[in-house]
Amino acid sequence: MARQRWLGLILLMAAGIGCVPSLYPLYTEETVVFDPKLGGCWQTEKNEMWCFTRHENTNSYDLVIVENDQKRSYLLAHLVQIGDNRFLDLYPKRQPLEAGGWWEYHLLPVHTFYLVEASEPNLVLSAMMPDAMEKLLSEKPGLLKHEMVEDRLVLTASTLQLQAFLEQPEMVERVFGEPAALKPYQPPSER
Repeated sequence: MARQRWLGLILLMAAGIGCVPSLYPLYTEETVVFDPKLGGCWQTEKNEMWCFTRHENTNSYDLVIVENDQKRSYLLAHLVQIGDNRFLDLYPKRQPLEAGGWWEYHLLPVHTFYLVEASEPNLVLSAMMPDAMEKLLSEKPGLLKHEMVEDRLVLTASTLQLQAFLEQPEMVERVFGEPAALKPYQPPSER
């Protein structure tokens, strides 16, 4: 019962962020790629700052998302190549002293996926949309393993099942939302 309450809290927060949580990662050693262009800081239209640095000489990234110039969420990010598409898999890294909404969203912890549409000159991402996934899985419930918890979708499919699902261009087109551009960060003195 406690697990369902935590999951319920996570999913309520997810409604505000607009992502689909997954219990399993999207990446394997064979599908992880490293792109140095992703490194550095990017700014969203909401003035969030997404800062990527290479994680301990691996093909993953440490990601710090700064909200309102104060709250920070610490995540581990993997860039994943599946077919012709690249995706970001985000996973919580550690709990900060002053947790931001992004950290709180990942309390379970869960993975979230973003379609990477470009990495230069802007980082262009599309989130996997809960409404689109719910509609698809209500039409084809056996398409991908999932659970509904408190009327919210949680993906329970294995990594290989998730990859097979996202190898299908029509599925990618159907479940990822409108792209959002994150621009390279420029300090106020340089703007």
